[in-house]
Amino acid sequence: PSSLSSNSSSSSSKNNQDPLTMIATTLEILGDCCSNTNQHRRAVSYYRRASLQRHNSCKPSSSSSNIHKRSSSTAWSSAEISLKLKEARSLSALNQTIDAASVLEHTIRKTSSHYNPTITVEGGGASSSVLLALRMEFGNVCLACGRNRDAMRSYLEALVFNPYAMEAVEVLSVLGADQEMVLEAVKDGLRARARANAAAVAAAAATSSEGDVGEEGGEGNGTKNPKRVKSPPLIPVLDLVVSHFQANRNHHGGAIARFKALDGMFPNNVHILSKIATIQLNMNELPAAEQTFAHIRQLDPHLIANMDQYAYILSLKTRSPHRPHSSSDSTSSHPLNPSSITALTNLHRLSSDLMELDDKRPESWTALALYHQCKGSQSNEKAIAFIEKAINLSPRHGFAHNIRGNLFLIENRPEHAIVSFFRANEISRGMDVTSYEGLVEAYLSAEKYKEAICTAKEAISAAPKDPRAITLVGLALGRAPSPPKERAKRAFRKALALDPHSIRPLFALADLYVGEAEYEPCIELLSRALEGWSRMEESDLLHAKLADVYTMEENYVEALTHYHTAVSMNQGNTDAQRGLDRLEKLMRGIDPNEDTDDGEGDEEEEGYEEEEEEMQDAESSFEADAGARGYL
Repeated sequence: PSSLSSNSSSSSSKNNQDPLTMIATTLEILGDCCSNTNQHRRAVSYYRRASLQRHNSCKPSSSSSNIHKRSSSTAWSSAEISLKLKEARSLSALNQTIDAASVLEHTIRKTSSHYNPTITVEGGGASSSVLLALRMEFGNVCLACGRNRDAMRSYLEALVFNPYAMEAVEVLSVLGADQEMVLEAVKDGLRARARANAAAVAAAAATSSEGDVGEEGGEGNGTKNPKRVKSPPLIPVLDLVVSHFQANRNHHGGAIARFKALDGMFPNNVHILSKIATIQLNMNELPAAEQTFAHIRQLDPHLIANMDQYAYILSLKTRSPHRPHSSSDSTSSHPLNPSSITALTNLHRLSSDLMELDDKRPESWTALALYHQCKGSQSNEKAIAFIEKAINLSPRHGFAHNIRGNLFLIENRPEHAIVSFFRANEISRGMDVTSYEGLVEAYLSAEKYKEAICTAKEAISAAPKDPRAITLVGLALGRAPSPPKERAKRAFRKALALDPHSIRPLFALADLYVGEAEYEPCIELLSRALEGWSRMEESDLLHAKLADVYTMEENYVEALTHYHTAVSMNQGNTDAQRGLDRLEKLMRGIDPNEDTDDGEGDEEEEGYEEEEEEMQDAESSFEADAGARGYL
């Protein structure tokens, strides 16, 4: 079968006369077959029996020379490492992480005397890749067991075996490892590779010089090129390490600048583009993030990693367009407009594609949950069930925990939301501002104002220069009973000083002014922001907000101008349309809060009927396919 490891094949070919080796290879194949069919208990049994046979077959005979003994010992260790690694993976699949960690830890201790990463990183053949996989797997298992220190140590050792193991760098940056320590491990790995390459080139040159005697054309093989001995890094790996650390430590400005520089060096690299899109999402640059994710989908339509973030962006667009979103927003409260229908259609297509690609990945089920969330409150139960499935597949997928928290907030279950957001924050080691946003919102919904303020302050400690974290302090102070309004206003002003184009603190500060009937400073604030606003896709929101304040001040002429400007910029801005209808009633002397039977609302309802039918037709194929597979 295709799962047969390369070391098993090579070992079998070298020892095809040894019956014990043949038995070990057969048992390993059986174990691979059981593992691939999810019969992990049987797989563990086969791998253990194969390991025993391999150990017995590699025992040197009494007549063997010392050289033969050493080579046999090394070959035995390499083969057994592969078997122990497979055994540990099957144990992990059975959720026996402690047993898996014990197997791997014992294997690492047993083989440490035979292997030196500075020697075998290039010259060890299959052994170096197996050793890398061993350290990575041990790190993953330790992480699942809560042994974070052991996990960090194992990932650092993995970087010495292979300095290009970016998976280890990402986890280390999240675990809070020292950046200089990680950079030093990468440098050690690069130096080890350079030494191994130099030794390999020297050996090849010596062999070539011996073969040149009596042979023609021997100088043309290129092995004598001294430049190869320098062995420069294949990619700017040190820059990649710093970029990952900055991204995971909420230094978004520096991180996105470095990743964009790397994108210039390696254009259309999906890993780099995916990092850029994630940072853009964290910086609330939603249109830019959407465009980057769409470009990634064009380059690699089979990519699943981080595509649930793309689904989240599409789900935001199904709400009132560009509206500053809150975790408790629900699409059911806003009528669908053409742009919302397009976003919902794209979201159901994306979730369908992801489920077709791999229904064992948490990203697929998270996207499906977001799709059902956008269909309205009647589908929230399905959305919660699907997000639970995503978490069961990968309990450490923090993004799924955040989405589950949002769903619980929509269902008005703040206590459950607190648990979800807390778990997401725990997975990120307190470095995820998004989970802090959800926690503060959940605490405020549960009227736990003291906890909300403390959590907001923790967010500032994790990301002192992130305007989202500073905004949380203002929100917590502003919504607390008898709140210190001035402290909340100072927090919002500080957030705007860091990012003058951040709409959430801007609107929150405006709401505080409106709550105190301070219309003049509110109008001045919004007018000044509108003059220097760079995000054109959000300008209609500012015009609508400014019109609302003018309406409260009874300056109907200015309010009418700004409402018309907002609607002309974005016909899907339902808030502006409602405000305009309300203003026209006020100008005619009609109470806008009175119910009228003149049928004015019927025309709007009819306008959405065709659009909703179009959306339902677009969904029908997905519903049929997903329903047949039991997803709906």
